[in-house]
Amino acid sequence: MSHINTSVIQNSGMRNVICPPGSSQNAGVGCRRHRGIGLFTTLFAAILLGGAQVTLALPTGFGTGCSVNGSTSAQSGNPNFLSYNSATFSTGCGSEVSSNGQVVVPVQTDGGLSLFNFDQAAKASASAAAVMGSLGALAKSESTSTPASYLYTTGGNGGITENEYFAGGNSSATAQWWDSMTVGGTPNANGFVVLEFSLDLHGQTSASAIGASASFLSRLFINDGNRFISDQILGLSTPGTVTTTIGFRPGQNVQLYGDLNAITQSSAGKVGGDYVSASNAAADAANTAGFRIDVLTPGGSYSTLSGQTYITAVPEPATAWLLVCGLLGSFGVMRRRR
Repeated sequence: MSHINTSVIQNSGMRNVICPPGSSQNAGVGCRRHRGIGLFTTLFAAILLGGAQVTLALPTGFGTGCSVNGSTSAQSGNPNFLSYNSATFSTGCGSEVSSNGQVVVPVQTDGGLSLFNFDQAAKASASAAAVMGSLGALAKSESTSTPASYLYTTGGNGGITENEYFAGGNSSATAQWWDSMTVGGTPNANGFVVLEFSLDLHGQTSASAIGASASFLSRLFINDGNRFISDQILGLSTPGTVTTTIGFRPGQNVQLYGDLNAITQSSAGKVGGDYVSASNAAADAANTAGFRIDVLTPGGSYSTLSGQTYITAVPEPATAWLLVCGLLGSFGVMRRRR
């Protein structure tokens, strides 16, 4: 595949020339691509979600898709017999699940046999939306385990029963789009039609307790059908815009692929030897911006299998349906006026 490329990342108004993630500078040529592209996102998701499978095969043609996964677990029972109340979901574009549990600890006190209750709860939710060139994803998880302890007296001496129990939740949301592009038109003096690809990420992550909760966002663009050996990739894990320019020969076919991932995890109770009463995490890119292609070579052009041009901003997934409703409403008003 013949191409020339540079990569530019824009964040907070700054503009610096860098090579894309997974590549290094190669004197006189530009950026050289290495194997292993996108592996960090894949491994992070697999580890954080307890070994959840991550599909690596990329589709061809054009289309959109989304998937959400999550699980919760809350410890229950008594100190001699502990169990987990668990729930999971794995579905299309949105779901939530929760678990509750109670551990009852019997303690002989000066007032007789006392039953101390430790309550655990966990909740996880995820949603995703996709239109051609624009994606949205939202994942949340929260966990609680209370109280921290109970104080009592027995035989005139003070005692304490501590919370040693656990609740946890995790969730992930993935949205995808893919398309096939053919470059055309009149090339420049070097025989290339130069296109500029721009990828935006609008969103934020939050995690309330270090060590007990975590959240992660990633946005990828690949112009090849292989995630691990791609000719060019754009990636973002923080809000901003990343841009790259690539020169193609007229008639060259390119498979475009983009995905957005939101991942969270939360834990409460006895976490790593310490007590955490509550934690929550959110990865919110529900209204992330889209993907654009600008033709930089005069006379150059491209066409896509889907018919999408990617020149102007695509409606954000969360607002696309509102736009459709607005257009239908306007149509109805026009008909009544006639």
